[in-house]
Amino acid sequence: MSNDEGLLREVDEGLAEDDFRRSIEKRMPLILGGAAAIVLGVAGYQFYDTNRQNAANDASRRYQDVLSDEAASPAERTVRLQRFAEDAPDGYAGLAQFRIAAGLASSGQSDAARKLYSDIYADRAVPARLRDLARIRAAHLALDDGRDAVIAEVGELETDETPLGFFAREALALAALKDGDYQTAGSLFADAVTNPRTPEGVRTRAREFGALANAAAAGEGLTWPAPQSAADVVRSIGADLTSAFDDAPATEQDHEGHDHAEDDADAHESADQGGDDAPADAMTGEDGAAAVDSDDTGGESDEAPGEDAPAEEER
Repeated sequence: MSNDEGLLREVDEGLAEDDFRRSIEKRMPLILGGAAAIVLGVAGYQFYDTNRQNAANDASRRYQDVLSDEAASPAERTVRLQRFAEDAPDGYAGLAQFRIAAGLASSGQSDAARKLYSDIYADRAVPARLRDLARIRAAHLALDDGRDAVIAEVGELETDETPLGFFAREALALAALKDGDYQTAGSLFADAVTNPRTPEGVRTRAREFGALANAAAAGEGLTWPAPQSAADVVRSIGADLTSAFDDAPATEQDHEGHDHAEDDADAHESADQGGDDAPADAMTGEDGAAAVDSDDTGGESDEAPGEDAPAEEER
């Protein structure tokens, strides 16, 4: 009996092996096809990633070539930036557009600069933080057009809790102050002073302008800072935005859209700005558009009339 059981077991094992072999032979094309698909997929991604990296490196070189051409006039540089932005990866195209907008602001073309900033923050292909910085710049340029214009430009940044949100609320406070709503302005400035997360530059200005708002609310009249002090305020906004950009957390969208422009901008802008922190320089137009290039505007005149204009009116 045991011999019969052993024989049956051997037969069953043989049949099972035959079934397994036939199953493998039947599915072999699918197995080989799947393996080939995996190999091709990995190779395709490597090809795509290499091409993307090469495109970013090429854009990096071309962008730096435009900025480092000391013989080019501001108008010529603007034309070259426009041509560069037409076929550059999204991140570098955004940087180029920001440069152009800052140049418009520095030459007194506030309306055109504001429109270009608005186009930048409306473009979902541009990195998120660059769009937010464009909103802040547009909001400051909108101070000449009234409080409602500033509110519209700031949008949802009013409730943003990153460092950039404090700059957005500062623009709203300045708009309220210009509009004669001294209590609202004083409250916004007071919040900026007491919030431990407020960037130091914003806090310093909030103390100064908050005191003005409180004095005006008490009927003591509104006395604006001395011109040089106000100019310093305008310049410090640009300087503070450098640290605000660095402190703002990176988002997934930043990495999807920037094509390494944010990563590489440090090197490019350092060469152009003498070592200033690049991403914010390129993206904010430091010193109220001073980052358009110090050699474009001639040193002391670096601050942007487009952003300086509100401060002048306030005085």
